[in-house]
Amino acid sequence: MPQENPTPGKDRVTPYAREQFNTMLDDAERRGIETYGTTLETHNGRDAIKDAKEEAIDLWQYLCQIELENQALRARIERVANTNERLKKDLNYWFSEAQQMKIYIDNQNSEDRYLELKAEIEYVYAQNQFLERKIIEQSNE
Repeated sequence: MPQENPTPGKDRVTPYAREQFNTMLDDAERRGIETYGTTLETHNGRDAIKDAKEEAIDLWQYLCQIELENQALRARIERVANTNERLKKDLNYWFSEAQQMKIYIDNQNSEDRYLELKAEIEYVYAQNQFLERKIIEQSNE
């Protein structure tokens, strides 16, 4: 299935890719000289097609690894986003409840009850903050 045309992006890839390629090519040349005493040369007694096929298989496996890791990362991000949305809804609910309780308490002129409810709300809010930090820590693992 063909993909749609790309939308405008953020950063140009080619300059970065060129820089990375040149760096890696220089490193490969250096390693070749260190290991074999020379760089890659033609007519060196090796089957270049066989070597290339083996390298292509390695490349394919690395691409599959990246794809699987990205799928897992996206799923984890989705779970964290959903959890954060639930926490936001819970916090909004508790703030709304707190406002309603304050109105009720103000009407009842019951400062002691207000302080009890305020402490209860602060406790629930602290629990939600703790859970949100735990979720963020888990998403960073």
